[in-house]
Amino acid sequence: TKPPPPPRGSQEGLDCARYRGCRAWCPEQTKSRMYKATSQGTRDRVRRILDHLQQHVHQRFRGNRPEIPLNAVEEEAMELMGSFNHIDLSMMMSKYAKIGTRPGRVLLERMERQGVAKIDHFDPQAIGITMWAYAKLGVRPGTELLARVERRAV
Repeated sequence: TKPPPPPRGSQEGLDCARYRGCRAWCPEQTKSRMYKATSQGTRDRVRRILDHLQQHVHQRFRGNRPEIPLNAVEEEAMELMGSFNHIDLSMMMSKYAKIGTRPGRVLLERMERQGVAKIDHFDPQAIGITMWAYAKLGVRPGTELLARVERRAV
């Protein structure tokens, strides 16, 4: 019989061979699912971009000082935009909305193009968060993105 899983977040006694499918706490399962489409190095760079944006969110609400200026984060994001998945795009828009700063025009256009290309992978929550971020930033999404979102919603 299978032993009970360790407490949530615990790393003790972790044996993925025995706990297949326990993505909630198994780092190996989570990692394999998260990194299946791109290389480890690229995923790490995308994650760092989102972490730097989160630092800017903390600066706005807590006064913490971010390590990297926002324009440098945008440049890195533009370079890696093709590696962003649907969750990364949604999180990025959400973080800009929380910061209260519109992304640069070029970055916004690239994010929108990626969103259109990957809209079939967006779940309802990611669509909702992305549309909320556009509204919060006072930016109207492009007609193609809105049409694709509408088709997904119906």
